[in-house]
Amino acid sequence: MHATLKPPTLKSPALKPPTLKPPTLKPPTLKPEDVFRAELALTTDHLKMWANSLHDCATVELRNAPGFWSLEVAPLAQGACPFELMLRADQRYDLAIAGEYYEDRPITDISIFAGLAKSVASGHVSRVSIRSALTGALQSLETRISLSDGTYWFGARSVMPAAHACPPEFEIKEFKRYLPFRR
Repeated sequence: MHATLKPPTLKSPALKPPTLKPPTLKPPTLKPEDVFRAELALTTDHLKMWANSLHDCATVELRNAPGFWSLEVAPLAQGACPFELMLRADQRYDLAIAGEYYEDRPITDISIFAGLAKSVASGHVSRVSIRSALTGALQSLETRISLSDGTYWFGARSVMPAAHACPPEFEIKEFKRYLPFRR
């Protein structure tokens, strides 16, 4: 005697289709708007005072608009690093420095920006060009700013697709260091 097997149906618990959930990316934690506005006001006050002290060594332009506050600094000394910083009301920032642009980055600690500006003015900026030792092709560019507390601000941009990048042992790193605003 043979037992007859029924084909499983979708109502069978064994063949229930899986429920797929899309991965959730957690955005950076935003501060309450009133707390951020107060911290932004304090930071921009510090940056304004610092910028006013640069009249002998740089041209400074400050802009304040409803959605952002920006600082553009062009040093008079050759070899010093110009930069532009934009702090936005949406708790993000843009930074143009050492010929590179770093846009739409989250503000995780607003207190870093006064120290970052002072470090740039002190000449603690390096731009690193990473090339392939085999072909000489530019692979990526990095910008590093040494902060006074021993930490770094770091930005990077790939020039070639990761699939074409060479292993680290075949990289050549070229450093360009910038000079202080005052000498």
